[in-house]
Amino acid sequence: MNQQQRETVLVIEDDLVNRELLKMILKKAGYLVITAENGCSGVEKVQTELPDLVLLDIVMPEMDGITACRILKNDPLTLDIPILMISSLTSVKDKVDCFDVGAADYLPKPFQPQEVLVRVRTHLKLRKLYRTVVENNRLLEEKQKVLDQDLSAAAKVQQHLLPQTLPLTAMEFSWYFQPCQQVSGDIFNVFRLDADHMALYMVDVSGHGVSAALITALVSEFFSTHGGRLKEEQGKSSCRIRRPVEVVALLDKEFPLERFGCYFTIFYLIVDVHSGEYTYCSAGHPSPFLVSSDGDSLALKEGGVPIGMGTLAPPPDEGSGCFQAGQRLLLYTDGVSEYETREGLMYGSQRLQEILRGMVTSPLAEVKAALLQDIREFGEGMEAKDDMSFLLMEFHREE
Repeated sequence: MNQQQRETVLVIEDDLVNRELLKMILKKAGYLVITAENGCSGVEKVQTELPDLVLLDIVMPEMDGITACRILKNDPLTLDIPILMISSLTSVKDKVDCFDVGAADYLPKPFQPQEVLVRVRTHLKLRKLYRTVVENNRLLEEKQKVLDQDLSAAAKVQQHLLPQTLPLTAMEFSWYFQPCQQVSGDIFNVFRLDADHMALYMVDVSGHGVSAALITALVSEFFSTHGGRLKEEQGKSSCRIRRPVEVVALLDKEFPLERFGCYFTIFYLIVDVHSGEYTYCSAGHPSPFLVSSDGDSLALKEGGVPIGMGTLAPPPDEGSGCFQAGQRLLLYTDGVSEYETREGLMYGSQRLQEILRGMVTSPLAEVKAALLQDIREFGEGMEAKDDMSFLLMEFHREE
């Protein structure tokens, strides 16, 4: 054992013969040894020298070993230093008293050199392991703090991917967005394509957390108006808006399952803000509900399989229709419909539809509040296992 690796052992023993014997045994084994003749001076040396281990006699003048051990274990500076009690006292109570004040072990007198060394080596190894665990925990806490800060920043960025400034249109919107972790695998938005057309989409990426949130950022970029994927140039001065089925096909091409290791569902709709005519395509997404002012409802089901699985299925279908003034559309992710109670009962889409049909004349803000209240009451405070999002739209034809 070289000088830099040598560990220090403090022997606190009032008997000169025992003190010197322990010193000789430990020095021969390569340890640095310091000694103290009584409890008071021993406590002072522990606090100033901070040895790696203490051998402490129980029966001593001025201050006994039990008292000295209690003082050292109540001091944060010396709390983690292992203390091995040595004594000729052999009753169960004496041993229990030692462990009650925090001693790591007990050595009976007369002691055997081999037993002393085995106990000393064992507790020094344990202390090294303890310090390693403490240090690793400290490093993990630091890394977790940095990760939490990064996730918090990512969550703020993701919030900016949601509708910020709504297009100038007579349509009304209300929405809810709640990640089950700090960041979400859900994303949605509403935006103008040109003076006559508006688009909206809702996406739900498989999985949760950071990996799913990264995909939502890429999808959001895909739909950005400057991305150029939603329109096709026709000559130098004109362009054609791509139909929803075409956009879904492009998404499936850009987000193959084998590249990203996950899939996502999407509902994408384009509407003429003047006539109300709309086209849409749903790629594996829960069917939105269209509710009229008289309470009639219609599920928009046309589409195909989730994005990433297009090569495994026929091309998607496209649906169309015409919004009437006052009609409302509800888009949602399966985190809402599959929200479970403690007993495993699912919320379901039927409850969403019933609330919409029962509040056809209520302001959208009240409808949103009613939906959230019903979801909370259904779950009785159960934490959601999936991201939860919904988007409410009411159509008012532009002049």
